Amino acid sequence: TIPKQQVGFGTPTLTGISDDVNNTYKVQFGDYIKIGNIITVRARIDLIDSINSTGNLIIKGLPYAASKKKLDKTSLVASTVVSQISKINVNELVLAEIDTGSDVIMLRKLIGSNKTYLQANDINNDASIAFTLTYQI
Repeated sequence: TIPKQQVGFGTPTLTGISDDVNNTYKVQFGDYIKIGNIITVRARIDLIDSINSTGNLIIKGLPYAASKKKLDKTSLVASTVVSQISKINVNELVLAEIDTGSDVIMLRKLIGSNKTYLQANDINNDASIAFTLTYQI
């Protein structure tokens, strides 16, 4: 049998992990397709000016929390390179990742083999972030 499919839309929100500040967006788009227990999410966020959040950055607004099964020895269930990012102050790859059981996307920069959170002070005015991420629920 063919797994049940569902398509939906959402509103991704860029914020700090320890605050819930509203930022102002030019573009704030998200959609997803769910086939069985697999979700593919696409999101794009364009800020109008500087970010109002502080500290480690996350994206809220996932349609479903991730599975509690681990991708590898870490607590990740999904990880992808951010496909479009502009006006940030880092030269490293930026990853969009989800931990087990989580319903938020963590933005991390890959420095060598180490990962650290993308910080609010890494983001310039009019920054843009877009990605596609597939995960299991």
